[in-house]
Amino acid sequence: MPKYSPEEVAQAMRALRSRLVGYSLGEAEQLESKNAVILERGGLISRTDYVEATIVDTPEEWSWLGGVRGPLIVYGVGDAKKVQRLRDGVLGLTSAERTHALEALGETASEEPQSVLASTHGQAVDGSSQLIGDGDEWKAIGLALHDAIKGDFLLNLAGVRQCLAVTFNLGFREFIRAVFAPTEESARSLFGAVTPLPKQDECLEFLSGLQSEAQGLESLLQGYFERLGHLPLDGELSAGALVSRFLDGGGESLDIWGEVWRWADEGRSPLAQYHACQVFVYLPDQVPPTKFGELLTRLRWVLAPLGDGDSAHRRPQAWHLRHALARHYSKHLMCLFPGTSSEGVTALAWWVSERVATAFGHEEEVLRQVREKNLSEVSRIANVTWELMHPVLEPSLLRFATHDSGAMWGLALLAQLSDPMYFADNDTAPDDVQEVIRDAALDHFVSMSAIAEGSSVLPYTLALPLRDVIESAVEASTEEDYSKKLQVFLEAVGRMEAVESALEMLKEIARGEEMHDNFVVSGIRAHAYGAAPELAGGLWTLLSSSEWRARVLAGTSIECLALLFDALVEVQVRERGDWDIHFPHFLAMAAEAHADDDERRDSLFALTVFSSLSSGTKSAIRRVLTGPQRHKFAEDVHHWREQLRAVRGFSEWMDARLRDVLASLRLA
Repeated sequence: MPKYSPEEVAQAMRALRSRLVGYSLGEAEQLESKNAVILERGGLISRTDYVEATIVDTPEEWSWLGGVRGPLIVYGVGDAKKVQRLRDGVLGLTSAERTHALEALGETASEEPQSVLASTHGQAVDGSSQLIGDGDEWKAIGLALHDAIKGDFLLNLAGVRQCLAVTFNLGFREFIRAVFAPTEESARSLFGAVTPLPKQDECLEFLSGLQSEAQGLESLLQGYFERLGHLPLDGELSAGALVSRFLDGGGESLDIWGEVWRWADEGRSPLAQYHACQVFVYLPDQVPPTKFGELLTRLRWVLAPLGDGDSAHRRPQAWHLRHALARHYSKHLMCLFPGTSSEGVTALAWWVSERVATAFGHEEEVLRQVREKNLSEVSRIANVTWELMHPVLEPSLLRFATHDSGAMWGLALLAQLSDPMYFADNDTAPDDVQEVIRDAALDHFVSMSAIAEGSSVLPYTLALPLRDVIESAVEASTEEDYSKKLQVFLEAVGRMEAVESALEMLKEIARGEEMHDNFVVSGIRAHAYGAAPELAGGLWTLLSSSEWRARVLAGTSIECLALLFDALVEVQVRERGDWDIHFPHFLAMAAEAHADDDERRDSLFALTVFSSLSSGTKSAIRRVLTGPQRHKFAEDVHHWREQLRAVRGFSEWMDARLRDVLASLRLA
């Protein structure tokens, strides 16, 4: 082994230091605080050469950015103002900087506990004595706290609020990315800090305590909303049942109608509007006779469809954003943590969505911009990741309704309208109210009539039978055409409710109208998400028929084919065995058979890739890419190679799945 002189070693260390500092600096003039501490701990630099102290005078000259507590502090006054992140403060050059960062974090935890995770604050308290020291022992503790602050979802959300308050675009981009696409570590800390899906006995205990401690009806509802308002709960766990017990137990209210709506309107959350409607649907005797038309108008804003048209029937952007966020977060989190409780993950998604949406206020155009610009790209990645990986998840009514329904809360409310009075003509309501309510009944009935029940930790109004609601709508309707439509769907759903007859209907698709095929496949998909035990065998029998496969894969619309695949892959990831071995090859053979039909070839090859990823196999892809038609798939191969590369790094388990498939695509 060669020996080096002290001068040669010193020269090599200088070169190493220069390279490391260069890599860390990039285009910046100063090092990031974390990089500086790491390099200094390694004896490569002195931080005073690369990091500027933030507190130049006294720490008393400071304020929260935008007057909002969060991860950003402003030091100094006038032109000397400097913005510092709390996570950089805990790695500050001086003990004074680190001390003040700890004090600011403690103030946030004390005054606004909803803006910082208790685990982050606890970590700061436990390490505070070492962190404010002047030796080197504080650095390891400071680095760990830096990472905890950076990954604290609630602090990042507070950062979004701070940046919005002063239009700080640079900071906004940093924090909104951390909020919309939390890392695995950030999401894991959130899982451990909140309980969005308490057990039923825990809910009852909480509601009993809330009922005894509430100072009035509005405080009762606010306490309920903060703890359980992100879920459409049924029975004794609903807001209506709680208000009923409150009144029966001696709780006083001189104006129940006025108090409930005052609470809902002041909160300005659409979910509060849902719970207020639910109270009066549960307690119809508490609706003043002169206010029933107003109740119908309120119901309309929960039941109306989502959409971006100019129709007055469309719901406000606050609804749009919450639904989009919930679908995004549920898919993002399920791909990060496959195999976890899908009901628990979906409940957390709704809990997070409500808090994130609230941060953006109530202006329609602002909410539209957030949904269409800020959320759209990260949501696209989550959707692609979900489609590619389709993680194994237990059946969940809440998950299915969140992913499938464009308006889960409308469905949750509709399911409770089993009294014909809600569908009858009413002279005290605006002319269009009944039209919206009736159309909502039809729309929800078509899309969710065969909804999967699964097994739920908590009872949801989503599980209530829609058949009762539709029969009430038929009874109250004076329009013959509307009644006939409902009767036809009632008869069709009667057949779809039983798996055996649903499979018989599936056997005959691709012979008639596209609308009928979509209806049948949607019902099968609902059964698949509900994990009906007899479904897998029946589906495998159909798939094993080359005649059925050829007709369906060639004759259904691309939209219907996508719905059918989603149902089949949901079964595949649970059944494994023959499904993993043969299902991708069925799709590959169909893709080869339709190599001259660009649209169908593209779709079938995409489904081959999805199915292969779900099964962890690659032979079906290699079949296509080594077959006689391989030259016709060149564009498809390039497209999916780029798509898969784009989602690498999402999680370790996903990267392991992608590796073999990407290798197969590179061989093409």
